[in-house]
Amino acid sequence: MELWKDIARKVAHEIKNPLTPIKLSIQRILLNPDVENFKERVLSSLLIINDEIDRIDNLVSQFSSFAKIPMPFPSLFRFSNVVEVIREFFSHQGVEIEYIHPEDDVIYADEDQIKQCLINLVKNGVEASDGISNKITITLKKDDEKVVVSVRDYGIGIPEDLKDKILKPYTTTKKSGSGLGLSIVETIVLNHGGKLYFESEVGKGSEFFIELPNVKP
Repeated sequence: MELWKDIARKVAHEIKNPLTPIKLSIQRILLNPDVENFKERVLSSLLIINDEIDRIDNLVSQFSSFAKIPMPFPSLFRFSNVVEVIREFFSHQGVEIEYIHPEDDVIYADEDQIKQCLINLVKNGVEASDGISNKITITLKKDDEKVVVSVRDYGIGIPEDLKDKILKPYTTTKKSGSGLGLSIVETIVLNHGGKLYFESEVGKGSEFFIELPNVKP
């Protein structure tokens, strides 16, 4: 219950933040509507309002995803198929995705949920790279007991003071991040009976590991 109270407080805070520039932009439009540059001022203000609405929409979507994660419905699938979807998803951003894997990359898990995990991790990696590198490396390793998927970026890394809380809801290194992406990933992984962990070095990047039991259907 305390966790959900804390999340509710932070959601309220995060929604309130964009409301201030929205209100200021509207006041700017209403102020002196007869001035010569009124049209330009309206367009400028509308762009700000649109950006802030997008922020609220993203926050609500992330919170909804976090609150409604279903239990996994596992099946056998080739992991390379998921990677190809991820490549296509991020192709418009110029992201280069390297995939390292064994010949047999079939795993048993909820394909849609694992895809969601990868999208969140790659998105975080791209944003953490902050223009330093457009490369992301996805690695799959398997043995008789476990399957380990890792997503590595070559960005700024995670500061030491955030490492202990980076997986907690609403912790983020990004100015406009919701801080729910990693919590969603961890919840999905835990529901699969697995665990999420990471390695990171400031200035060299981060690598997040999804470890799942190698279940045979």
